[in-house]
Amino acid sequence: YVRHGAKRGQILRLPQKPYFPCGHLSLFQQINFPATGISNSFERIDNDYASISGILSELKLDWLIERCEGLFNPVEFEWQDTLTPSEQQRFAFARVFYQQPQFVILDESTSCIDLDIEEHIYQLLLFVYFSTF
Repeated sequence: YVRHGAKRGQILRLPQKPYFPCGHLSLFQQINFPATGISNSFERIDNDYASISGILSELKLDWLIERCEGLFNPVEFEWQDTLTPSEQQRFAFARVFYQQPQFVILDESTSCIDLDIEEHIYQLLLFVYFSTF
């Protein structure tokens, strides 16, 4: 039971099988999902690149930047068909770390992830969400 409601867009649900919209979306569009749009500010783009690159590195997904030829280029593959179940689940956590919603609902969202990476993800969650207290 949550007493105080979260604003729209401040809750992310991570199911066992993450959703990836179809349509050859860019890496940025996928990591920013379900939000849409790209900032026109070059400073924001540089910050996004550094932030996303760091997040993907922490989740052992940094190879995606090269595979996608950057953050903003449409890809020539469908994400759901290309990423392994473990990679899909780790990518869903990348969305959490990038978007930093107020609430995250985990529903068997690490079932395909190796134990050492799963533990690392939970440590990152604790750091991101509880480091200010």
